[in-house]
Amino acid sequence: MNKEIIENVKKFIIEGHAENDINEFLAAEEMSAAQVAKIIRAAWDGIIEDADVPNSEKKAWCIEALRDLYRKMLSTGDYAGAKSAIKEIIALSDLKKAKIEDEVPKIKTKIKTEGGNVTWPKFKT
Repeated sequence: MNKEIIENVKKFIIEGHAENDINEFLAAEEMSAAQVAKIIRAAWDGIIEDADVPNSEKKAWCIEALRDLYRKMLSTGDYAGAKSAIKEIIALSDLKKAKIEDEVPKIKTKIKTEGGNVTWPKFKT
């Protein structure tokens, strides 16, 4: 099987493309129905294999992805979205409310004095 096609199908699945979109892509490759089924199965097997990592690594990846979204939302002015990202990061980080409340005044001061160039606070867990 063509590994490049399998990787493209994996990418389409991860990006949320509809089954019809994937089938159209594969139809352009002039494959038989059996080949299409094998390619799709191989793509799903690859996704499952890629996800087979310890929970701590999954959690770390999720936090980093949310931090990236947070930065992008701030840069576009989506403050409601940034606030939601912070809530998700807090939930994934298992932070207690008291620890966050201790940091809020420091963060507000940094935002006022540094014009938004705030480093990520280090919370003790």
